[in-house]
Amino acid sequence: MLIFSDYHAVDHWISKLELQEPYEICNDLEEFIAKDSNNKIAFTKGRAFDYDNPMIHDNDLFADYINKLSSISRLVFSFDTEMHDFHFDIYEKCHKDNVYWVTSGFINDIKYSNNIILWMYFLETTINSYKHNLNYKLQELNTDYNKPLFFDALLGRPRTHRDFIYNQINKHELNNNCILTYQHSDNGEDYKNFWDSFLWEPNIITPLKGKAGTEQFCQYEGVDIALSRIIPIKIYNDTAYSIIAETNCNNDYSFYTEKTSKPFIAKRIFVMFSGWKMLENLRKLGFKTFGNLIDESYDSIQNNEERWTAAFEQVLKLSNMDQHTAYSSVNDVIEYNHNHIMNTNWTQLALDKIKQVIYSTNK
Repeated sequence: MLIFSDYHAVDHWISKLELQEPYEICNDLEEFIAKDSNNKIAFTKGRAFDYDNPMIHDNDLFADYINKLSSISRLVFSFDTEMHDFHFDIYEKCHKDNVYWVTSGFINDIKYSNNIILWMYFLETTINSYKHNLNYKLQELNTDYNKPLFFDALLGRPRTHRDFIYNQINKHELNNNCILTYQHSDNGEDYKNFWDSFLWEPNIITPLKGKAGTEQFCQYEGVDIALSRIIPIKIYNDTAYSIIAETNCNNDYSFYTEKTSKPFIAKRIFVMFSGWKMLENLRKLGFKTFGNLIDESYDSIQNNEERWTAAFEQVLKLSNMDQHTAYSSVNDVIEYNHNHIMNTNWTQLALDKIKQVIYSTNK
């Protein structure tokens, strides 16, 4: 087996596969092309995997690259940590039966879904610290469900669905009963106001430079961790439930980040604001949701405004519900979800699927 790899992180994946036959790795594309083999497999970094590579910022160049690899390889695996609207332009330009996208989400279009290998990167990276060095911090979470505030709504950067949430919280005068943070735009003043009022956990040491966001790494309790992956214990201890406003709200796909991971880890009831089928696809990952407590049929509504309106009705329902009663009714669900996210090897699931494709595809 002759394997092409264009990135050191991809080399690491290859070593983890524990392939059943001898293989040789080429890191030079021309060498890979020139060598004689009837079993060539290419592993490559994806469109958003390495921001230092100019090609990664150009959809056409990247699609040409994938198409070239597809033409000379039995299989191509492209690894990406994220999923965004621009990925669909790439999928359309280089959709081939032998090209597989290893990425952090579901595609709702069956045309592409069979070539998606789930790698839940943000679930994995969020739990890693809390399984080990920061595990003791989870003991600080307050499970006495008589909390002074209803929801946390940590909305982050401006997005259409986050505008909706912000406006609904104001419309229904829930401001004083929620912890609400929002960077209304990317202009300098809104950015400054957002960071000046940011609700930090204690013992975070981080130099904020320029327009760095919560993806930057910091020192927290002596551990190197991205700001976005830190569980906001103070906020969770003052609020009963979470509003999840995921990174994107495109109905074509479900991309899950630390925004979804943290409520699972912290055993929180949540309402999801994002794209269509976000809850359905979570259940495909093995999680349970709260359909016996609230009306989660909002997840099946394709129209964004209608779906978010129906979801916000569940925010209002929970705001008028006794917290202890709510959590008692779903205790088995939140315990199951916590154990599922913490005990699942999300990377191994992707590795197993890659091996399955390699050995089930005709050579």
